[in-house]
Amino acid sequence: MSSPVISIELLADHSDCIPTIAEWFVAQSPEYYAGRSRRDIENGLAGEMNRDRIPLRLVALNGTKVVGTVVLRKYAGHSEPPLEPGLGGLYVAEGNRRRGIGTALVVVAMEWALQMGMDRLFATTATAGRIFEALGWKQDGFADYGNERLSIYRYDMDRRIGGNGR
Repeated sequence: MSSPVISIELLADHSDCIPTIAEWFVAQSPEYYAGRSRRDIENGLAGEMNRDRIPLRLVALNGTKVVGTVVLRKYAGHSEPPLEPGLGGLYVAEGNRRRGIGTALVVVAMEWALQMGMDRLFATTATAGRIFEALGWKQDGFADYGNERLSIYRYDMDRRIGGNGR
């Protein structure tokens, strides 16, 4: 099976993707979104439709269909001390995983972070460690969130993006 042709673009140019992303996030983390209306969740995503500052959300598109997303934001996640700036909200739709879309989203987010003058990025994850490690991120500890143990990753921008830090 051939890989789809994917473009990574700003959510600011594709606001029609917001309902789908909201649906993904509610399905993935119903406890986190419990008590929040769909409108509130969509308004939160709309607040990430920036072009030159964080939060800045990217979408992966297969034609006009959204198949993934990631966001550059102030904090990587819930940790003490706060990890900033952060990359988070990485999600690739079922049926589109293991095709390089998550990696492409992270690489483009790293390029945006570099353009915005960030000298490092943090991310927390329970599932995407292989993506970060393949791109030269270094594991920098752990954080507990709810009943989940998350790995903390750090990327120093003085490295070549997508490299092994060499």
